[in-house]
Amino acid sequence: MTRQEVAAIQVCVRVRPAFDASASESVQCTSNEVKFPACPPMRFDKVFNGASTQEEIFGSLKNLIEPALSGYKSTIFAYGQTGSGKTHTMLGENGGLSICATKMGLIPRCSRFLFSRIADTTQAEPGAVQFQVRASFVEVYNGRAYDLLSKNARKPLPVRESADGEVDIADSVQLAVHSTDAVLKALQLGSQNRATASTDMNLHSSRSHAIFILRIEQRKKSGKSDRGFTKLVGRVNMVDLAGSEDISRSNAQGQRFTEAVQINTGLLQLHRVLEAVRAGSSFIPYRDSVLTRLLQDSLGGSSRAVLLAHISPLQLDTRESQSTLRYAAMAKHITNKHVQHTEEGEEDAHPMDGDFSDPEGMNRRTVFLHTQTHGRVFARVAGERGGRLVLLVHGSGPSNSSIWWNGLVQQLLTLDPLDGGGQA
Repeated sequence: MTRQEVAAIQVCVRVRPAFDASASESVQCTSNEVKFPACPPMRFDKVFNGASTQEEIFGSLKNLIEPALSGYKSTIFAYGQTGSGKTHTMLGENGGLSICATKMGLIPRCSRFLFSRIADTTQAEPGAVQFQVRASFVEVYNGRAYDLLSKNARKPLPVRESADGEVDIADSVQLAVHSTDAVLKALQLGSQNRATASTDMNLHSSRSHAIFILRIEQRKKSGKSDRGFTKLVGRVNMVDLAGSEDISRSNAQGQRFTEAVQINTGLLQLHRVLEAVRAGSSFIPYRDSVLTRLLQDSLGGSSRAVLLAHISPLQLDTRESQSTLRYAAMAKHITNKHVQHTEEGEEDAHPMDGDFSDPEGMNRRTVFLHTQTHGRVFARVAGERGGRLVLLVHGSGPSNSSIWWNGLVQQLLTLDPLDGGGQA
């Protein structure tokens, strides 16, 4: 780990459009203030009114995303009462996954932006830089952690901390993705497995807190040797928090009631963590819940972070909207230390190495293929120079090569990379 920067969590507000033109509205806003009747205005880094577009919102946040390509962590939180538009912001219009330019949510826009930057970087430095991107999609439902990309998505999994301080769900799937299309496929699968239900306040209410993660590894030649490289490991967390719920209004009963209690309890524990971090307490209760444990690095840790608070403009939602903004105002006082994560290493193969003593007499030798998404990809060929060559596909060599080959073979065999199914 090298460079460190200290900065506060950025806090923005998005006001949901009023779907019923006849309903009374109580919210007034400017570009950085929100005001309720008979209350002083509340000031934030940015306020988006009901006419703001998905593109405008992403445009204000993409500077937070780009450092993930250079070994930093970034987190976007979507927070607010149920039905305030959080999943709409994160995935797309009406909470559905969309690739339409005007409807696309933050997660697919973030993916498209990152892969565009990766392509620009590898083309500008051919052979000198490589990238690999892996996606995870997890949820916290009724106080337990689940892997939404797993074949057994309803099996609860433990939360563990690695030797380098990373807190993750144990054994969660990390899917190699090479394009925005692959990210959308992972999102679609995970969204199908996510817990949702209908309540009186929201026909498609998320009953869990969901975290979509993109891990980005960049390798650059270090110049110390012909095989040496520097590895930069970045990460983007996109968090869709389940909405706080007034049970008397949502009319939640039975299982829906249990879910609502767990949602509100998790958000209360998140509130306690925010309070403790803001107050500079010597003890921060991260371990009191699975949610706060997973978000530990984004709340007073090493991640760049933005909290995007969602509120309704309607008068009947005033109490919930004010509560959301009090939460958001508290987050403004939390600072994180942005740490660049770097490692030094050495490639285990060199393009000039040959296997001319190969006992099978196949004249195998190492080559590198130049790819748009992964830079130099390790491979081997067999056969006589000047004659027909056979390209050998196997799992040895740098990890980015194995991931690239795996994706290519799956495409050639028409396998579904999400579940390993299909037929040749």
